Amino acid sequence: MLKKLTLCVWASVKISSLVNATGPEDVEVLEEKSPVGSEFYLSQSLGAGTFFKNYQQRPYVATNLYAYPYYQYGPFLGEREVKIHAELRAEFEWMGENNAFKGKFADKLDFGDLKIRAELKKALYGLGLSFSPAFKVEIPLSKSSRSANRVLGLGGFFTVAWSNYGFFLTYKPVALGYIHSTRYKSGECGGDSSADDRLDNGKCKVEGRQGVALLKNTVSAGYKYGSHKFTLAFRTYHSFLRPIDQSERPEKEPKSDLLLQTLAFAEYAYDLPLSVPTTVILGISGEQSYYDSRLGFRMPFFDFSDPKKNLTEAYVALNVAM
Repeated sequence: MLKKLTLCVWASVKISSLVNATGPEDVEVLEEKSPVGSEFYLSQSLGAGTFFKNYQQRPYVATNLYAYPYYQYGPFLGEREVKIHAELRAEFEWMGENNAFKGKFADKLDFGDLKIRAELKKALYGLGLSFSPAFKVEIPLSKSSRSANRVLGLGGFFTVAWSNYGFFLTYKPVALGYIHSTRYKSGECGGDSSADDRLDNGKCKVEGRQGVALLKNTVSAGYKYGSHKFTLAFRTYHSFLRPIDQSERPEKEPKSDLLLQTLAFAEYAYDLPLSVPTTVILGISGEQSYYDSRLGFRMPFFDFSDPKKNLTEAYVALNVAM
């Protein structure tokens, strides 16, 4: 599987209003937080296979820009808040598996799905514990979602968090279901496309089955001391595929109806002593499937017996809030 060495630079911009004190003799400056704001994150990824051909399947160099506009209401009824925010992502892949450095611009630029979340923060809280339910909508903008003929993704999640004495523990399960306009994937016609694959709109059926549902579970734990923060997280993905029928193009290698994936990462963050809130983040992650149809269940998160099967990533990040 693909292994990446990632360099990330995150820039966060938050919109807020400031109510100044009436005179120079006043000690306090009152800050009134605007309910509307936005955050921006910029990351640069570099795959290790770009330089080490025997370490990963392909070279990979990409730039990602994230935008998170939000509206927040509260606090009310104690510490409860309502936050509605969207996620927008643009990716420019300078070089990839089927994308040479001098390839077409259209093949390099892609957009992530538009994700909208509405969350009731601290709906229940006390004794260091909090419970925050949320609703989520995904609108297909990415090439992969449009190829799958996805119309909409609907679901929800909740976050259970505990923190005390600098330690913290979080559990977040996410459930999503997807609606499609057809029962097959489609795309540009290739040399191996048959007459049965061709569609009326000039495109063809492509190999692969649609994902109809996704379950994602994340457990993270860590410790924060002053400007230092350590985090260790584990995540599992359960992707449910549409059962095989006669609508889609047959798979060359039939897969299970359930795809299983695991991710783990360890991260260190340090808040720099600057006037502008700035955090440096260092981390490493490992991702792989913990089930193989031929070999059965395997070690999750990282396969030490065959590292080439892993998607591993080391990264450095800079988070700046202005």
